[in-house]
Amino acid sequence: MPEPELLAAVITVTYNSSAQMLPWIEAIEALGVRDRLEVCVVDSGSDLAERRALRANVAPRVDHLLLEPNRGFGRSNNAGVAATTAPVLIFANPDTRLLTLPTGLSGDWQEGDAVGAVNHSSEPPMPNAFLHVPTARWQAMDMILGRLSPPVYVRASEGAAWLSGSALAISRADFMRAGRFPEDVFLYFEDLDLCLAHRDRGGRIVVDADWAVEHPGGAGTPEVGDSMDAVARLSGRRFVRHHQGPGRAALLYFVLVAFYVPRRAAGILLRRARGGDASLSVARLALDLIRPARVMRRLGAAR
Repeated sequence: MPEPELLAAVITVTYNSSAQMLPWIEAIEALGVRDRLEVCVVDSGSDLAERRALRANVAPRVDHLLLEPNRGFGRSNNAGVAATTAPVLIFANPDTRLLTLPTGLSGDWQEGDAVGAVNHSSEPPMPNAFLHVPTARWQAMDMILGRLSPPVYVRASEGAAWLSGSALAISRADFMRAGRFPEDVFLYFEDLDLCLAHRDRGGRIVVDADWAVEHPGGAGTPEVGDSMDAVARLSGRRFVRHHQGPGRAALLYFVLVAFYVPRRAAGILLRRARGGDASLSVARLALDLIRPARVMRRLGAAR
């Protein structure tokens, strides 16, 4: 009897998140089409105990387990794409539970669509799609004004500009035409960059109201205290360089040094004066923001 035709490859990237993986796999198996899904787990630089757990508990139940250096979300997902062959790619974080599959998999997949899910972890359920793009102007206002800046991460079912990579589906052909995930962005902004590259090539951003997931968030993101802010700011500048040019990226770095670092430092000192949390070092935060390579080293990031 011939092997059943593959519907999609389901790819996740782990970083010290092995505890999430059995529920992640069980949710996929509960969909009832496990034999038609190519499941790939890419570990991005977890510690030895985590990798032992992945080998023991995860490897027997997936099609591919790749143990990679910590090269970040985008490059690790690209490695998962290269290891798989299915015609449609589903990217799902370790703490994303697939309750259903994209409806396009039940018939002919619509080429040109990048498809987002609806997150049922929130009440009411929210689309994993966003209306606005965090351009250089918005990022600068956010660094200067903080909570007073205009909201940019506004979710939308219609007319969305981009999709969250926590649950994103796209054909392999469209993914490759868009240039894959950017490999110079370590974490954050990769999904946005991919969606804009897809749109630039005539692709569509679509929310599938019947693709249901649960994604409470947090477990798929390596946290090193408040220092991950430095990584997010670096990724934001690299995104701007890709889409708005190096001049605006350089301007964002100037805003970070001249306005954001002093504002964050003043906030920490004010909280201390009021008897608040004194654990965060002003010097460490400032150095991390100005030289994010410090955070990358602490994460064990590979070149």
